[in-house]
Amino acid sequence: MTRSKRVKENQVNASHIVLERKLRFLSASQISMIDNVLKDVSPYGEVKLRVEKGKLSFVAQTKSYDAFKLQKPEGMQEIGNTSGK
Repeated sequence: MTRSKRVKENQVNASHIVLERKLRFLSASQISMIDNVLKDVSPYGEVKLRVEKGKLSFVAQTKSYDAFKLQKPEGMQEIGNTSGK
């Protein structure tokens, strides 16, 4: 088996990847953290990366809900009548 075939097979395995070049910005632990956040994002959610002074400082996950569905999401508080009636 040639080296290029082994590299392609290794890239398919989720536990290890082979990179063509050294990472310049992210560490392996940051990549793992981002991957975990992406795995848990809700269907209407967002993941934002914040960079400060050239370094990753925050990974933010936003959960959003479909306003057209009649069921309230689990854990969300019900909003009362604000009209005063």
